[in-house]
Amino acid sequence: MRKIVKNTILWGSVIICLVVIQSLLTVTSFKLNLAILPVFYLGFKKGDLAGFSSGIGAGLLEDILSGSIIGPSTLSKGMIGLFSHLLYEKFFVWTYLLGIVSVFLITIVDELIIYASMTIFSHQPLPFSSFATASLIKALVNSPFGGIIKKDEE
Repeated sequence: MRKIVKNTILWGSVIICLVVIQSLLTVTSFKLNLAILPVFYLGFKKGDLAGFSSGIGAGLLEDILSGSIIGPSTLSKGMIGLFSHLLYEKFFVWTYLLGIVSVFLITIVDELIIYASMTIFSHQPLPFSSFATASLIKALVNSPFGGIIKKDEE
């Protein structure tokens, strides 16, 4: 029981720190999407429930800081937490390059879910060309972290 509480506090503080860091850092006037990294890691290593719950927590934190209670970040991060566990189950051989490509694509999917839900339910946040540029920059910044994640040997 203590280990669960300790791990929850640890990962919660990591997510909070990354959300604060990503709100402060910009790359060519685009805010980074670093909160997806622990969500991907927990979903990949610890299972779908850990990935989903950390994704919901990170998404709620991002949405609250952006001014709404439940919004597109909650939806996208929760889905990414579930999807990352599917990657763990489907690939038998996990390589450095596959980790980089996975984080790159997951970042693009996360941004696409946020953009589509904001366009459908609220307003179009920015033109699609600007969205594509911002998503590619965020994915390029996040993708090297995918090489760190290794699949457990069974």
